Amino acid sequence: MTQNKISSRQFSRLAPFIAIKKMVMLIKILLIDDDEDELDILEDAFRQMNIHADCSQEIEPENAIAALNEFRPDYLFLDFNMPKINGLTCLEEIRKVPALKQVRVILYSSNITREIEKKALQLGAIGCIEKTNSLSPLMGRLNKLMNGHYSA
Repeated sequence: MTQNKISSRQFSRLAPFIAIKKMVMLIKILLIDDDEDELDILEDAFRQMNIHADCSQEIEPENAIAALNEFRPDYLFLDFNMPKINGLTCLEEIRKVPALKQVRVILYSSNITREIEKKALQLGAIGCIEKTNSLSPLMGRLNKLMNGHYSA
């Protein structure tokens, strides 16, 4: 029986490659939004921030909730204004599933009032981002939320 042990000398030569592998890990992102253009905007922001993200989108909240039984994103971006159910109702449904309680949810919408933001945070969102046509403010907000620097 052969054991795969490496010496400290071998490890010191491998350490930079191990660090690089950690740095290029993909972050899994799910966007629940009925506007298909929003996925392109988020992907552009992540690319400019040098965040390697595997982004996917669900148009229908009901389909997204079902898909979450199989797919566990690192971050879930959730639009508030959707035709059938709004983002807060969708967030409530997501939080009812024990396996999904740890998914980091960000409410991402064009019109977020203080009341909506407060309710989203009470339901377990880590923050809210208002949609914008400019990538710079979006990237700043994403950076704060995804590095855990959000304070309501």
